[in-house]
Amino acid sequence: MGTHASPLSPAINAGPLDRVLAPCRNFIKTEAAGGILLLTAAVVALLWANSPWGSASWWRSLSS
Repeated sequence: MGTHASPLSPAINAGPLDRVLAPCRNFIKTEAAGGILLLTAAVVALLWANSPWGSASWWRSLSS
């Protein structure tokens, strides 16, 4: 029998990229990941819309 790595832990002989990406893949598979990403995107959108780089200032710069 060969060694079989658990899908929740990086493989022992995995390359450096797999060691970095394995926790990200595991996070994305959880249900909480969708909620966290949605909340983060909403906060970023609110901050961007109320910043000098918001769409209102961009449209004003085109008409000037």
